[in-house]
Amino acid sequence: MKNTNTVKKTRLELYIEHYWNKNEPVTSEFIEHIKNNFLDPNEDPNELIEMEYEVFTCSICGRRIDDSYSNNAQPINNGRCCDRCNAKYVIPARINRMRVGLDPRAVR
Repeated sequence: MKNTNTVKKTRLELYIEHYWNKNEPVTSEFIEHIKNNFLDPNEDPNELIEMEYEVFTCSICGRRIDDSYSNNAQPINNGRCCDRCNAKYVIPARINRMRVGLDPRAVR
């Protein structure tokens, strides 16, 4: 049985999460950009949407990943990983493998 979590978010929150660069602050300009370019004018940006998603454990550090997104942990292993391990281990490993001409996603 899969461990799942249910969350309610507004339509606007879902769009912001999807398009937000986590290295940048969420500004009022960014929110307006989302509203003007991605939301259908017929949709209510404040409508609550219930989402169910699987809760993961990071296959690298073991931390719980309880948001709706996780990362492919290859080439470190064949599991899913958190954003921190993706940035700290997975992406550098892929870059190093490309530098030496190996498949960046093949598990060692």
